[in-house]
Amino acid sequence: MITLLHNPDCSKSSCALDYSQLFPGLDIRTRPYLEEPLNKEELARLLQKLQLPATAIVRTTDKDFVAQFGTEALTEDNYLDILVKQPQLLQRPILIDGDKAIIGRPPELILDYLKSL
Repeated sequence: MITLLHNPDCSKSSCALDYSQLFPGLDIRTRPYLEEPLNKEELARLLQKLQLPATAIVRTTDKDFVAQFGTEALTEDNYLDILVKQPQLLQRPILIDGDKAIIGRPPELILDYLKSL
């Protein structure tokens, strides 16, 4: 099963959802991560699948992040704690397929991935 971490208030996330619906033969589940936040263990596994540091999945330029943390030096663990408490700061959309994951920025990356399946 493929999971799309989705925020319906985000245009890029909505675009990725539209792309996912072009593939009715694929088992794609949408997870509204603001309503069903990822826990710390799920976030750590997501980073392994992405093969990226935590900063890649945190919206560090978001005004709320900047207001709270500014240029504060944060550890990987700090970033994960922030995302557990404030899931709205998670980069979006993110597609998870087994042991792989991709950030859909731009959303066409998700379309290209789904076409390759």
